[in-house]
Amino acid sequence: MAKDAVTVKITGLAELQKALEEVPKEVSKKVLRKSLTAAAKVVREAMVDHAPKDTGFLEDHFNIKFKSHKRDIAASAFIGPDGKAVYPKQLPKGMQGPNAANSRQRTIKVVSVARFLEFGTSKMGAKPFMTQGFENAKDNALEIIIDGIKDALEESTKGKR
Repeated sequence: MAKDAVTVKITGLAELQKALEEVPKEVSKKVLRKSLTAAAKVVREAMVDHAPKDTGFLEDHFNIKFKSHKRDIAASAFIGPDGKAVYPKQLPKGMQGPNAANSRQRTIKVVSVARFLEFGTSKMGAKPFMTQGFENAKDNALEIIIDGIKDALEESTKGKR
């Protein structure tokens, strides 16, 4: 995990965890993934809403990646800028005309721009849009996860009664 990542650990939900452990592992993994997906989308949208709107390119390139933990009934969602997306090439200032096609064009990855904006640089102050988005959405995301797990577990046990 990246050193600048935000980790949220939910505690005090022992009953919910126990209920997940009582259903088949395939069911519990599916339940977790579905609930986590819904919550991650809410957090992603909050980050996009807070992203600078200069070109709109940054806000169009946020991803959600998931990781299931093999030993435990647990999963993680990683929400952030696309590490592979690159801003469209831009010519150096004042470079136009036929020589422009032969010049080196500068590129920068979306993840770098997001990092510079979030944490600032020596020449620019921080504009923590990802942190603000997460802070605004985390309570709602937690409710979505809890409700999603409860609903799915109730649904999976209906046929067994």
